[in-house]
Amino acid sequence: MVELAEKFTKQISHADWAVFAKNGNDATTICNMIARAHTQKRKILVGETAYHGSQPWANRRAKGTPKEEHVHYPTYRFNDVEDVRRVAKDVQGDLAGIVVSAYKHDVPNTQELVDPVFAREVRRICNAESAPLILDDVRGGLRLSLDASWSEFSVQPDLSAWGKAIANGEPLAAVLGSEAYRDAAASIFYTGSFWYQGAPFAAAIETLNLLNEVDAPTRMEQLGLQFRDGLYEQAQRHGFGIHQSGPPQMPMIEFEDDPKKTKVTTFCANALRHGVYLHPWHNMFLSVAHTEKDIEQALEGTDKAFKEIP
Repeated sequence: MVELAEKFTKQISHADWAVFAKNGNDATTICNMIARAHTQKRKILVGETAYHGSQPWANRRAKGTPKEEHVHYPTYRFNDVEDVRRVAKDVQGDLAGIVVSAYKHDVPNTQELVDPVFAREVRRICNAESAPLILDDVRGGLRLSLDASWSEFSVQPDLSAWGKAIANGEPLAAVLGSEAYRDAAASIFYTGSFWYQGAPFAAAIETLNLLNEVDAPTRMEQLGLQFRDGLYEQAQRHGFGIHQSGPPQMPMIEFEDDPKKTKVTTFCANALRHGVYLHPWHNMFLSVAHTEKDIEQALEGTDKAFKEIP
């Protein structure tokens, strides 16, 4: 665990310490607890349709979650500078933090890359209010960048949540934080029965080694572009209009004039019969385990899938 913490914090620019857990749920919730412990305030801004886990605070579905769970989580529209300013002003004096996604990946909606202007404005607001910027990098982490996902815009978070890719499928999540939040992280209570299993830590160390060795984000982007370009060519040839959103390494496919997602669902079912597992309304994931040959094989299946759409 210590070896992984040292390795991970050395790699991620904003990180001075690490806490490990099991699920993205754990990581995002711990970030919120640290933010409140540090600021002694209550309100944490979240994207209005963002997914940060299934914990009650993050779960906007009506069944099983009282509305009171969301009282201290006012929402803003992602990439809307004026809206996040407005919501931050509404809670001025009680702002404990702002949670952001690496990019907008709210299912089943079209994905949307972050606007650098928005990213920098969120950072400015957090600085002005002495509140942490909390980056949920559970889904995008190590796929978009080998640093925190907003690093390309020179925007660093104070706290970040990680999961999914960090241990190559082994159950592990992490919270990384800057020095200013170390004492707050040490002051709160969090635990889990299986958080300190050794195998996931070992897997994460080797995963980080490999991802750095092959420049994983670039590799996955190249494969994603190969897949994306192939799908566009096939759709055009078979007479379908499609829209592909999000970063190439995390593709999502939508059909034009398909409000009920009937066409894309049929397409994905057809593709599955030809050995290609796609999702009709959730982003998918490329991996460094994929090869150009894998993409070519997948495109053979999707070509047949397009052909079989009524």
